[in-house]
Amino acid sequence: MRDGLDPRLRCASDAAIATHLRGWLATLSPLPPSDPALALWWPIGSEPDLRPFFAGFRALGWTVALPCVVARGSALRFAVYDTDTPLRTVAFGLQEPASPRWVEPWAIAAPCVGFWGLYRLGYGGGYYDRTLAASHGLAQGRSAAIAYSQSRIELPDAFAPQPLDQTFSAVITEEGVIHPDPGTPAAG
Repeated sequence: MRDGLDPRLRCASDAAIATHLRGWLATLSPLPPSDPALALWWPIGSEPDLRPFFAGFRALGWTVALPCVVARGSALRFAVYDTDTPLRTVAFGLQEPASPRWVEPWAIAAPCVGFWGLYRLGYGGGYYDRTLAASHGLAQGRSAAIAYSQSRIELPDAFAPQPLDQTFSAVITEEGVIHPDPGTPAAG
């Protein structure tokens, strides 16, 4: 779906996503601590690319952090990323800081292949699901799945999320922020 996006539309969509992400972050409470960490990502394939906007998040007081896979089947850890941070290529072509300075993210933004409701469809490793579960609800209330609007998928009514599947508190696309329906309990 997202592979066929026109490059100019992709850049405009990425800018809109960054704007909506900034707006969503401003609505979160309680207020973040000083130098709060915002978990973002280094894109692979046709994921939304927010790298041109990292400096803008830093200018707003955020510490940008990138996900790191420390062990197969475990939760992610996050490392500070600055413009001069050397990166290394790891499994699946992921980029992560070569000498990580670990940080606990106050908010998590995660790319997704697709989404339905507030569920994120990733690449099947379950890393973000385990990360949200390990946060005991702290990060889950400040987590956003990031996607292009065309990545919305419809699943059959018979589909049931698996026990590991976690909901995000919002989905952010170039069209805006998708919040849970009022009165609908969050799963996960």
